[in-house]
Amino acid sequence: MAKQTYMMATLQHFGMVLKGGNFKKVPSVQSKTGGNVYVNDKAEFLIVVRRKADEYGNPLIAYYYSNAVNHRLVAKNGYGYSIIILDHAYTIHRLVAEAHLGPRPKGYEINHIDENKQNNVLSNLEYVTHTENMRKYWANHKGKINHKYFGRWHESTGQYIAPDGTRTKMTFDEYIEKVRVERGEGAANRIIRNRTK
Repeated sequence: MAKQTYMMATLQHFGMVLKGGNFKKVPSVQSKTGGNVYVNDKAEFLIVVRRKADEYGNPLIAYYYSNAVNHRLVAKNGYGYSIIILDHAYTIHRLVAEAHLGPRPKGYEINHIDENKQNNVLSNLEYVTHTENMRKYWANHKGKINHKYFGRWHESTGQYIAPDGTRTKMTFDEYIEKVRVERGEGAANRIIRNRTK
């Protein structure tokens, strides 16, 4: 069972927990009650629920601690990514990356290095461009052809049509060499076999 507890603590104790666990605040997110959300490099969360004072006037803080697995605030979305419900649903990999790698640069995506969408630890996440993400994906999935990401060659016109729709004059041999570079020898051989059938 996942570690999931609800705690009341002094701000001093809460500060020690934050410091000792490599927790960093996620700048763009708050809990349902407006409290801060912190995440460490292991995708464990500290979620501030409310603040109050004890009978002596010392400030107290209430928070949830979760390793984000089987926690009541965590679920999976339709794409297989873990999400956490705060003020609304967020993918966990996005929060870990934002807190520890900084804001995502424009035009970049978050890549799961081992391709396991449930493995949201910091060492498994990186910012990459869409093109880099697709290259890494196809390097691990040689043999699966998808023209949406890599374009196609039209025999009747002798043109290569890129995913963005741009057309380039290209012989079949030039196209096969392009496929070898981008997708590997196996993908190129399959295209050749399919053409000769």
